[in-house]
Amino acid sequence: MLKSFLNFDNFITPRIITIIYWMQIVAVFFIAFNVMFSGIGAEIGYAGHGGFYRPSFTFLSFLLGIFTFVAGILTVRVMNELVIVFFRIQEHLKAIREQK
Repeated sequence: MLKSFLNFDNFITPRIITIIYWMQIVAVFFIAFNVMFSGIGAEIGYAGHGGFYRPSFTFLSFLLGIFTFVAGILTVRVMNELVIVFFRIQEHLKAIREQK
């Protein structure tokens, strides 16, 4: 077992890709949440110093956060699927090689 692990005969990435995927989804959520509500603090601080309140900026940051969330989830999904495809190709090539 240790020999196959050290010689890269067996890969651990296909086994842990689900955990990595969910960790990336959580990271995308927190990044999108930060983008969504980053404009609120800026607007309150800006309006509190004698400035004017611009709700459109806050709304745009909220929409940008939603876009970040959707685009981030799609990107994470596609990238993880590509990793899985590479490992599946390797498994199929290994099976073909063992048949010959």
